[in-house]
Amino acid sequence: MFCNIVKDSSRKFKKETDNFVVFETIDPKAPIHLLIVTKKHIKDISVIDDSLWSEAKNIANDLAKELALESYRVVANALNATEVKHFHLQFLGNITLNREV
Repeated sequence: MFCNIVKDSSRKFKKETDNFVVFETIDPKAPIHLLIVTKKHIKDISVIDDSLWSEAKNIANDLAKELALESYRVVANALNATEVKHFHLQFLGNITLNREV
């Protein structure tokens, strides 16, 4: 599924590097919900190399700055916890937590 999306030259991505693309999810769980996806097929976080992991982290931090977010969450799933077997980070912006005082 993601392999086809990253190869789609007609698609407008929110951000793109040599190794990643960023686009909106079709099922948002936050006011801003983006997916940071590797261009190369990598199964999940359990097998990603350190340089790609670092780049993904930098992309998330850059997105937060570019969007002037007050809060954000980055979620990575692995093995049987992931529905799509292609490395991606879920970037959820402007998250608020309900905290009891």
